[in-house]
Amino acid sequence: MIKIQLHPTDFAGFRFAYSPLMELVMSYRVWRDPQAHAYYTAWIHQVEEALRGEAFPYLDTVITYHYTAQFMMPTPLGPMRSFEDELIRVQNTSEDVIRREMQRMLIIQPPSTAHHHFLDDPCGALGRLLGEMALYWERALAPDWRDMVAVLENEILHQARQFALKGAEESLCQLGSNVTYNDGLLLIDKELPAFLPTEYCLKGDGLQLVPGVFQRKGVPDIRPDERSMLRYPARGVGLMQADAPTPALESLRLLVGEGKSRVLMSLTIPRSTQELARHLNLSAGAISQHLRLMQQAGFVESHRSGYYVFYRLSTRGERLLEVFNE
Repeated sequence: MIKIQLHPTDFAGFRFAYSPLMELVMSYRVWRDPQAHAYYTAWIHQVEEALRGEAFPYLDTVITYHYTAQFMMPTPLGPMRSFEDELIRVQNTSEDVIRREMQRMLIIQPPSTAHHHFLDDPCGALGRLLGEMALYWERALAPDWRDMVAVLENEILHQARQFALKGAEESLCQLGSNVTYNDGLLLIDKELPAFLPTEYCLKGDGLQLVPGVFQRKGVPDIRPDERSMLRYPARGVGLMQADAPTPALESLRLLVGEGKSRVLMSLTIPRSTQELARHLNLSAGAISQHLRLMQQAGFVESHRSGYYVFYRLSTRGERLLEVFNE
């Protein structure tokens, strides 16, 4: 059990951010251990085909089931970091940090050729690692990254609303089935390697809360040299590629028409006009017209994130779909 003592000023310092680098690390764990992650079976099959014949000895060295080298998972600096930005942060890791993390890795797994390369030539080994990361990202995550961003953006909007309405104390307990909070103490039911402490006291600047598509439980990461964070599972991951239930879609179609019903059922996760057009094989003009009418009716709302405008179901729209899914 991990215990984190919160200071009263910590509650004003909770911030949300997602991280392409976290998704790379956690998805790599899922891909390397498919039997333990049946929840992601469809994605695993897709990636198996995309990565057939490729080997990743340096990623295997820094990402294991029990521990991942800390330089692979720096605390995200904001909600709109690109993969290229975070790759640069890994590239700037010092040789001392690389060697320290390799010594830790040797405690939990036997040495390999890549291990020795990291210890003998950290910069050279890091270059090989960065190449593997770029290849894995391009094949395994880039094709679905826009859908993942939609899930993560929706999760941040939802949790920010929960924190505002219910307060941090109650909302913290919703960040994973293994996370509880009681009287200033945040408890996470999670086993850590023996070289990491299990009790922490925050410095008063709160936590960076990081939702993840491939994160299944709450996991804290408390370091003296970076902002502390808590990774937790994002809601709505199962809907990312799910097809709409046929009976519900048919009933909704009879009421509002085929185009509007398909758009509504596709907005269980936020999407842009272009994504909806591609997903539903409709013109962007037709999608825009449907969205405008449904916004006027109060079933859809929009929010801007960087260059993109995402549409999502409003509370009224969610209730409408609940009626047809009963």
